[in-house]
Formats: sequence, C-alpha cells, structure tokens
Amino acid sequence: MKKLTLALIIACSLISCGSQAQTEKKENTVTEAIMGRRSIRKYQDKAVEKEKLQQIAEAGINAPNAMNAQGWAVRITQNKELISGIRGTHGGTALIFVAGRNAVDCGLMGQNMMLTAYDLGLGTVIMTGPLGGIKGNAYIM
Repeated sequence: MKKLTLALIIACSLISCGSQAQTEKKENTVTEAIMGRRSIRKYQDKAVEKEKLQQIAEAGINAPNAMNAQGWAVRITQNKELISGIRGTHGGTALIFVAGRNAVDCGLMGQNMMLTAYDLGLGTVIMTGPLGGIKGNAYIM
C-alpha cells in the first residue's frame, strides 16, 4: 500500500435557489466556467445523480499531472451519516475526497472536477479544514 498525503475535499451538491452558480444549462466556454464558478455553501437536500458524479470523476482523472504518474486516489460518497459527521460540509449531498503524493496534481484534478460540476449546474466548495485532525501521511484504502 502506498502512502498518500490527503490534499482536499470537494463538497458537491445541487445548488440552492439564488446562489451564484449557474442554474440553467447553456452554451459554456472554459473562460465562462472559470469566471463564473464560485464556492457554494448552501445546497438543496437532493442527491446528485451518479452519472454526474461519474462525469466529474472522469474530468478529474484527465487532469494534467507530473510525469503522467497519476499518483492520486479519489473517493466519492453520498453517505449522509458520513457527510453530516464532517464539519464544514455545509449540507452538501456528495463529498469527493482527493488524495495524492503531489499537491499540485491534486489541485489540478480538483479544478477540473469543480469546473465540470459547474458546467453540470452543481455547486462546489474546496475544504481542507475537515482534514485538520489528520497529521502526517494517511493511508487511503
């Protein structure tokens, strides 16, 4: 088993009415997604479709990474009990855990995921605070 350093958590959910994320599907360029995406902390209590989570994950694993090492691990959960036990999740209905040996690679992966989520009408926020209790390296299974 390889040691991975936990890098970030992405809370992902359908957005609440009135949030700044896009609520309607429209023609979207990369620049529009970059300029329009915001951290969202208020969500609808409705599960994210598995197809959308799969699309988000695929966008993440297609991110550039050092020497094409793909030295990361991604876990997605919609387990409400687990999510409610992690402080700062803001009521998100899905969590995406990203871990890796290279924080830059994990950041690139996370950005791909968040821009894809935005394009799918989902709001996201990066959280590292919930990881504060984890010291040093963590094993991802």
